[in-house]
Amino acid sequence: MPPITLNPLMFRAYDIRGTVGDDLTPAVAERIGRAYGTYLVRQYDVHEIVAGRDNRPSSVALRDGFVEGVRAAGVSVVDIGLAPSPLLYFAAAHWGLDGGVSVTGSHNPTHMNGMKLLERRGIPLAPDEIQRVREIAQGDDFEGGRGALSERDAKPEYWDLLTRRFALPRRIKVVTDAGNAVATLTGPEALRRIGCDVVELFAELDGTFPHHLPDPQVAETMTALRAAVLQHGADLGVAWDGDGDRFGLVNERGVRYQADEILAVLARDLLARRPGERVLVDVKTSLTAVDDIRSRGGVPVFAPTGHSLGKRKMRDEGILLGGEGSAHYYFAEDYYGLDDAVFAACLFARMLAADDQPLSAHFQGLRAFVTSPELKLPCPDRAKFRVAAEITAHFRDLYSVMEIDGARIDFDDGWALVRASNTGPVLSVRIEAQSRDRYDAIRAIIWDALAQHPEVTIPEGVGEPAS
Repeated sequence: MPPITLNPLMFRAYDIRGTVGDDLTPAVAERIGRAYGTYLVRQYDVHEIVAGRDNRPSSVALRDGFVEGVRAAGVSVVDIGLAPSPLLYFAAAHWGLDGGVSVTGSHNPTHMNGMKLLERRGIPLAPDEIQRVREIAQGDDFEGGRGALSERDAKPEYWDLLTRRFALPRRIKVVTDAGNAVATLTGPEALRRIGCDVVELFAELDGTFPHHLPDPQVAETMTALRAAVLQHGADLGVAWDGDGDRFGLVNERGVRYQADEILAVLARDLLARRPGERVLVDVKTSLTAVDDIRSRGGVPVFAPTGHSLGKRKMRDEGILLGGEGSAHYYFAEDYYGLDDAVFAACLFARMLAADDQPLSAHFQGLRAFVTSPELKLPCPDRAKFRVAAEITAHFRDLYSVMEIDGARIDFDDGWALVRASNTGPVLSVRIEAQSRDRYDAIRAIIWDALAQHPEVTIPEGVGEPAS
């Protein structure tokens, strides 16, 4: 292959992500595809993968380039076309294909795009494996051959599984918001098939996302959903992100729930059937979920942030449910250990239809804390891991510190997390306390420590608790 310049910062811990037309072009995608195919052949003796893409304007050309590169490494491709990432994961696991690529920019602005790469059983490549793909792509030692290309529709088998799993005992009404992204291809139909009356918002595929970015972690993106739930007298509202692997939820009164609260209720559902089970939580997870899991006899298992790391830990340790503060939820009870936001929506619909209580009743009893959202403080990629390590060392001698991913610092009546983001040039910070006074005090302690590092920017006004 001809020489090509690759930005090494595209190769992140969980996926590959870059600026379209700058870092990421069809030629770059082709080279990455050939490197990925070469890695699969040499590491796993894999010769067939599944490919899918989101509906961004750049995704067709990037998918075509990537697939050409994979095939040039002697690996065949089953193309499922437009597809949410969880449908791609499902196809890989359900069909027994030990590799796959979802060409997607997820919830990011339209000038961004990327690739999520799989190894066995629908599980993403580990961070060191992504770096190995980068190393191969930067060289000129590739496997050769000509893999085949075929097309297959994964949706019927996916819908069949969800229908068998979640058929409702009574009809309920659901409003869905796919944000003009690819979850509209699977989510509303899945809910109809299990027995829901569905009202769809922003269901037309439009990769420019004209109404709002599909990101349910941003409260403002769910304004229309909240209003529509009230307008239609719906039982619940669900939102999906740009590639359908993250999930947002609104109750019958139009109240939006935080990701930690959603995880706590998912854990309640699991623990009612399987007492004493472990539940994976990431280091950003609120005590709202952690304490509720413990109070119901479950065992919270902390893990580093990142969908590839969480799913791998669940697979290796036999954990049935997991979740993150970023609204990824992982399901392995009679499923494949995947983060699937349509699966999550169907599960909540079944929970709601199983009794005559409103959705809000399922969230009663959760302990409230003063909690920040995930705060992203600008810090250059070249400095962020060093700064996070120095912050960890600073607090290690003063407090109890969990160090599985940055520093989760225990203040007895609250905690704070400082970690280097694996997806951008920022430090990720979260703060939680039992009262507003203690929240402000803990924030001041963290801000004072960060102020010793001029590489970190603390924007004015950042750090207020979530509303």
